[in-house]
Amino acid sequence: MRNIIFLIFPMLPIGNVLADETNSLGTYYYRVTNVDQSDVLNLRDEPTANSDIVGSLAWNERLVTITKFSNDGKWGLLPSDGDDWVSMKYLEPIDLEFFPKTRIPVGLTCFGWDPTWTVTFSLPFASVTNGIAREEKKAASYAYDIGQNENSFQFYVSTRTDDFTFEVTEKMCETTASSKFPYSVNSWDRVTNEPINRINGQPLYGGECCTISKLHAVLK
Repeated sequence: MRNIIFLIFPMLPIGNVLADETNSLGTYYYRVTNVDQSDVLNLRDEPTANSDIVGSLAWNERLVTITKFSNDGKWGLLPSDGDDWVSMKYLEPIDLEFFPKTRIPVGLTCFGWDPTWTVTFSLPFASVTNGIAREEKKAASYAYDIGQNENSFQFYVSTRTDDFTFEVTEKMCETTASSKFPYSVNSWDRVTNEPINRINGQPLYGGECCTISKLHAVLK
């Protein structure tokens, strides 16, 4: 049975973080539009209408992340294994809720391997999960501040047994499986300042990529 631990602590001052709360990233967010309920929106392996179909999006998909545009701007690349291109003709922009005074969307989920782990930055909580132990540790509140450069923010997440720092950067991240994601993350233990975290006694090695959780994202 999953063991969830709650801990509430005050928000730290955010200092001189960026004041722009708009979506000014190179990444853009959309919903599917103008597709019949009986149909789907095809994904293709190249940004052309006659290339091979490699997947599809539902006619009412509410959150589509585009990480790159074709040279003519008519096609967008999804953060997935391989190259999944979608016609921008069937997408319309959406607004996401961002953490105040940041360009980090609520519901961002970062993940890594060896072993598998995830952290989700939602409101009003953050949760950290170790894939091997299959246990989630949740903080009812947490803090964030500007990171080590102008494009990053640090999230401080504490549970009863661990204190983590996650630095999320607006930087394209590519996994070994060639999946492309709009954010990168580094993580370390705040006590030892070592880039090795532990969740339920299991080590977490380094950081990997981040994407937006459809479950926890907040659409305006």
